[in-house]
Amino acid sequence: MVREHFPFFEKNPEMVYVDSAATALKPSCVLDAMRSYDEAISANVHRGVSSLSQQATTAFEDARTTIAQSLGVDFEEVVFTKNCTEALNLAAHLLSFQLEKGDEILILRSEHHSSILPWQELAHRLDLQLTVVDALGALSASTLLEASSEKTKVVVFAHMSNVLGILQPLDELTTLAKEKGWFTVVDGAQGVVHDLRSVRAVDCYAFSGHKLYGPTGIGVLTASKELLEAASPFIIGGGMIHKVAFEQTTFADLPWKFEAGTPPIAQAIGLARAVQFVLEHKDVLDRRVHELSEWFSKELAAREDVVVLGEGSHQGVFSFFVRGAHSSDIATLMNASGIQLREGHHCAQPLLEKEGISGLVRCSFLAYTTKQELEKVLSALDKAIRMVKV
Repeated sequence: MVREHFPFFEKNPEMVYVDSAATALKPSCVLDAMRSYDEAISANVHRGVSSLSQQATTAFEDARTTIAQSLGVDFEEVVFTKNCTEALNLAAHLLSFQLEKGDEILILRSEHHSSILPWQELAHRLDLQLTVVDALGALSASTLLEASSEKTKVVVFAHMSNVLGILQPLDELTTLAKEKGWFTVVDGAQGVVHDLRSVRAVDCYAFSGHKLYGPTGIGVLTASKELLEAASPFIIGGGMIHKVAFEQTTFADLPWKFEAGTPPIAQAIGLARAVQFVLEHKDVLDRRVHELSEWFSKELAAREDVVVLGEGSHQGVFSFFVRGAHSSDIATLMNASGIQLREGHHCAQPLLEKEGISGLVRCSFLAYTTKQELEKVLSALDKAIRMVKV
C-alpha cells in the first residue's frame, strides 16, 4: 500500500485531500530526512572547517548528486531555487543571453502565470515576438511546427498543465526542437512526478519540490552547462563568489554561481529523498494514478451537467465546471462535505478567458488517494449540483 507512507492521513482521518496539484503530501521518509538534518546537524553549508558544517555540506551536495543522477543530468546542471517560479525566471535570464531583437518565443496559452510572465517581460525588454499556441490536449510536433516561423528560437510549454492535466509528449517535441535549433523550456511543476526521466532532453526544465512529494521552499532548474556558463549570475550575494574585491569580483563555479545566500539545506535533502521515493515505487505510483484517473474520468463524463476541460488522458488532474452554476458555489458546498480541493482560475486566466469560463473546480490526486475517497468526492459533487439546481 502506498498510503501507509503518508502520516497526513493519521492526523486527518476524516478529510478527503484532492488538492495534490497545489501541493503533494509528503511520505515519512522525506519528513525523516529533513528532521535528521535539523536535529543532528543544523549547520550551514560551505561555511568553514567545523565538522558540522562539513557534514551539512556533504549532505547538501549529496542531495544534488542524487537528483542529478535520478534525472539523468550532470551535477553542475542542477541549480537549487526556492520554487518553480524562481527556476522559470532563471531560465528566462539564461535565454536572454541567447536572444536578440525580433526573435520569436512560442508559448502555450494554457501556461501557468509563472511561466507566462517571465517571457512576457523578456519579450518587452528585448523586443521579442511572443506567439501564443492553442492546445487543449497534447501538443503535437505538427502544431508546433505550423505555429513557428524562421524567427522562432524558444519553445515554452508545461510538461503537464495544472488545469488540463494532460502530459505532453516531451520526446516528440524536444526532437523537433533540436532539429530546428530551438531552445526548449519546460515548466515541470506538475509533470515531473509522472515522468522524471524525460528531463534530460530539455534545455531548461523547472520544477518545485512540493509537487513531487517533497518540501515547500525549494525548486530546481536543470539547464545545460553551455547556457549556465554563458549567463551572468541571477542573484548576487554571499555563497556564489570566488573572490570579492572593489576592483573586481569573480564568481564561483557551476552550479554555485547561481545560488546566492544560504540555500534551502533541509529542503534539498528532503527533495532528494522524495525523488528516491518516486523511483523506488514508480510502478505502483504510476499504475495507481492511471487506474484512478481512468475510472474518475468515466464517472465525471457520465454527469451531463459536468464539463471537464482538457482533451485526452488526464493524469490525476481534473478541472471542470457545472452548467448553470458558479464554480465557487460548487467548491464551497463540496468543502462543507470535507472535500479539500481548489477553485478559481488556477493561474491560467488567458486560457479561461479564451474558453469563456469564469472559474473551474479542480480535483487533483496522486497515488495515495483511494477510490473510496473519490467516491466521496463524486457524492459531494452530486449533492452540490442538486443544491444549486433547486
